[in-house]
Amino acid sequence: MPTLNRLAPWLSFILLAAGSLIFIGGGRLHPHVGNALGPLGSAGYFLHFAQTIVTTPGWVPMHMMILIGPVLWALAAPGIRAALPEGGAPVWATAQVALAISATLWVVVFVVDGFVAPVFAQALAAGSAGTPDPSLLASFAANQTTVIRLGLISWILNGVAIALFSIGLLFTQGRSYLRMAVGVTGLLVGTWPTVAAITGEFLPGPFTSEVWKETALATSIWYLLLGITLVTRRGRTEATPREEVTAL
Repeated sequence: MPTLNRLAPWLSFILLAAGSLIFIGGGRLHPHVGNALGPLGSAGYFLHFAQTIVTTPGWVPMHMMILIGPVLWALAAPGIRAALPEGGAPVWATAQVALAISATLWVVVFVVDGFVAPVFAQALAAGSAGTPDPSLLASFAANQTTVIRLGLISWILNGVAIALFSIGLLFTQGRSYLRMAVGVTGLLVGTWPTVAAITGEFLPGPFTSEVWKETALATSIWYLLLGITLVTRRGRTEATPREEVTAL
């Protein structure tokens, strides 16, 4: 058991760090899909988006990387809960559930965007550029509308989990300056998706926003720093009993 207790925080750190690095790696390859493609929701926008999918190399591997990141963050949630005060267990449980639902929706989003969208895009590209098949274009538009809407719900839930976990960091006894900084930053990172949705920045979804890449990068870095706080805290916790024995 002592060995498992020592390894648990490191497992969470590895999951969080790997999730962040893989997510960043895939995200930096993804082209921006905002207003530059045309008025959002218009036929021209979806036609240009389909062309972007067809001409972008590595579309499927890129989306697999973006998909994997948040899933690894969700898998680390039990380890995060274990590092937070027991008195707030119901709150941390809520955060874990929010993160699990977020990751589940995220998988759906990037399976649809990474594997289904290219099928529609190639069919549109193979047809007449001047008069695309209306039913095919409508199907592609519905597919991408699903992606953007579910993506927004997923990212808001991810933000809720971050904000709740950040509260736990701020109320942990013996917290370090790093833990306090990660907690305060997490409140900002976690509440931003909801604020962005309310103000219209993330409408119809986060992926079309001009600040999406910055948002994704900030979130990834936050999870990485969270993992560091888990292992550094564990080191101090394990040192305390030895120090007490020495003092006696």
